[in-house]
Amino acid sequence: MVRILSTAGLLVFVSQIVSCASAPVNQPQTPPQSQSEPQTRPVVAMIAGQPLYEDEIVPFVATELNELRRQEYRIKMKALNQAIDKKLLTSEAEKRGVAVDALLKAQADAKVSEPSGAEIQAYYETQKDKLKVPLEQIRPQILQLLKQARVNLARDTYKTALRQRASIDILLAAPRVDVAVDPLRVKGSPAALVTIVEFSDFECPFCRKAEPTVVKLIQEYGDKVRFAYRDVPLQNHPRAQPAAEASRCAAEQGQFWSYHDLLFKEPMRLTDADLTEYAQTVKLDLAKFKSCLEGAKFRQQVQSDFQDAIRAGITGTPTFFINGAPMTGAPPYELFKETIERELDLAKKKSGKGV
Repeated sequence: MVRILSTAGLLVFVSQIVSCASAPVNQPQTPPQSQSEPQTRPVVAMIAGQPLYEDEIVPFVATELNELRRQEYRIKMKALNQAIDKKLLTSEAEKRGVAVDALLKAQADAKVSEPSGAEIQAYYETQKDKLKVPLEQIRPQILQLLKQARVNLARDTYKTALRQRASIDILLAAPRVDVAVDPLRVKGSPAALVTIVEFSDFECPFCRKAEPTVVKLIQEYGDKVRFAYRDVPLQNHPRAQPAAEASRCAAEQGQFWSYHDLLFKEPMRLTDADLTEYAQTVKLDLAKFKSCLEGAKFRQQVQSDFQDAIRAGITGTPTFFINGAPMTGAPPYELFKETIERELDLAKKKSGKGV
């Protein structure tokens, strides 16, 4: 994932607030609120007798707070998965009348074969420059390491099998961010149960890496998924901003996606001449396109996308929001699919249609 560089002013101000904040020596008293004043707005400071409310300082640290919420969710989800595995293992062990450790040894460990001499040799060859000792001196440790890795994999596979046989509903909700879509840069049915919004950069190699996965998902899910694109041209990618502006000029003529695909297909060809060539390829009105691009018609709109990304807590590209739940980097297809399936189930349950 490519990380967003600091933007002048906003993030500097944020960092100053974070670094200068300190705990108060005495707890300040909350001034009485009038009947017209909302009773749920905590006061965090008094300035010349006027209250400063907590919700007034949140915009200055929205990025950090969003990241904290995501970290909290990841930690809780890890703990939840551990708790689910423990319950399933305990229940299965009770059915069989054995201890959990005995269950794992019988159902997983016993099925693990000993690493062969060739496998030990192959592992040693990849690590010998770091180990700096003869193979025979370290063979027992390598054998134990490889076998333990197989045991861990076998146990994980067994736990997965238990999960597949069980009825599990994950109700822990991921933190969500309300992100808008641009009607000119969205495809799929407006009635889709899942909306995926990608914040991306046309010069970003990780964004390009994610494209085949996105294409495959759209083909597989059809009208169940709506996909939208938004711009985050990074400061260390000098041609990302012009490419983003050019894509907006193409969108103005109803050819955003075909132009988008060309930009990602040729990421090292983003000169002004290249951008014009792509416009010819997708059969845009060249005079209108050149006027749009040379006049920087959409420069402010591209930067508006960038600022929305900052407010959404995005720290790098690409970042995807699946029904508002963030997913960073270029995740594997399986992770995307798992998340989409979960969102489809949740949406169906909310609509009362079941799964």
